[in-house]
Amino acid sequence: MPKIKVDLGKNSYDINIGVDTLRNIGEVYDPKVFTEQVAIVTDPLVEELYGSKVRASLRDAGCQVHTIEVPRGEKYKSLKMAAAIYDKLVALGFHRDSTIIALG
Repeated sequence: MPKIKVDLGKNSYDINIGVDTLRNIGEVYDPKVFTEQVAIVTDPLVEELYGSKVRASLRDAGCQVHTIEVPRGEKYKSLKMAAAIYDKLVALGFHRDSTIIALG
């Protein structure tokens, strides 16, 4: 899979480019970089279209996957919604180095 490296020193990361990459996201999962527990933050439409593919691929890679849905629309892009997401992450036992995927 072709990659583009985003060079940010110790915070560098790769962007993978390809066809059907969501279905294959677990193949690029690196347990040295990402934690076993993964949260996917998405909206209901994107969840319906792509959520099951992403979850299945991550589970196949050995991840414990949680989905946090955020309603669609600009009014939900708020500090109140961010606090609700943080509360959910804390309740799930996530911490600073946990893996969060924004899907959408």
